[in-house]
Amino acid sequence: MNAAHDCHIHMSGVTRNIMFPYQLGAIGHSLNNPPVRQLHTFFPDQIELCLRLSGDTRNGLPVQTVAGKTYENIPYPHVLVKPPGAEYSFANFGRREVFYLIYPSGLAGIFRKTGIFDPPLCWEFSMNPELELMLKRISDYFDTSLSPGNADRIDILCFQLICELLLMKKSAGLPPDKEHELMLRIDSWIRLHAFENIEFETLARKFGLSRSSFFRYWKRYSKSTPAKYRMDLRLNEACRRLAGSRERIADIAQGVHLGEPAYMGMLFRQRYGMTPLEYRKKHSTLGNG
Repeated sequence: MNAAHDCHIHMSGVTRNIMFPYQLGAIGHSLNNPPVRQLHTFFPDQIELCLRLSGDTRNGLPVQTVAGKTYENIPYPHVLVKPPGAEYSFANFGRREVFYLIYPSGLAGIFRKTGIFDPPLCWEFSMNPELELMLKRISDYFDTSLSPGNADRIDILCFQLICELLLMKKSAGLPPDKEHELMLRIDSWIRLHAFENIEFETLARKFGLSRSSFFRYWKRYSKSTPAKYRMDLRLNEACRRLAGSRERIADIAQGVHLGEPAYMGMLFRQRYGMTPLEYRKKHSTLGNG
């Protein structure tokens, strides 16, 4: 994420226009936090979520302890959650770029329902284009956070960011057998809903995965891409209906979510070397009566 300068914005006194429950107390971005050899502290009145985007590792990776659990050798980028009242210590931090969100401790109850305080409190994540865009959209509002509605937008975007990171946390390190079991469930769902408008990002969220994790798992599960797999299901069903019924070709195209008959015709010529009508004549299982 690119930013012009370091910043720390106090949000607790900024007027909101909507009653979004996850309202920030502060937010900030530091491009070059100074190195620290050792620190021990705790924050009784706040919840802090740190995204450590990059860092100097020439002297090794940092050692961090939060809520009694020590985390070592966690590469950048990674997330660290500091629950309210939890002791926190770290050692061997080189210079680093940090994006952080701070919430009042009074929100601990509703945050707990999201699973944000469930272990681990520190985890690695992949900086994909979706996360980069989220961080950019948030930072774009920094200079105008007092403008009407912008504090609300920052609150909402930050919560979306947290949800995406929690999905990555949930899907990280999934055991192979559990991963395969999950992909079988997703496969079954795609087969059941193949003739509907499937957004794969929405599908990933439905099964508790980030978009990047979904496509990574699917690549290990199938030689076909999700889009091609879905298209194969639709074309196979179109073939079945063409051969086994007298439905109008336009109705079949709409029924299997292939759009207009002309588009279905183009797909059939590419896949089977013939039009849908020619396919019906060649493969029909119906008699002439």
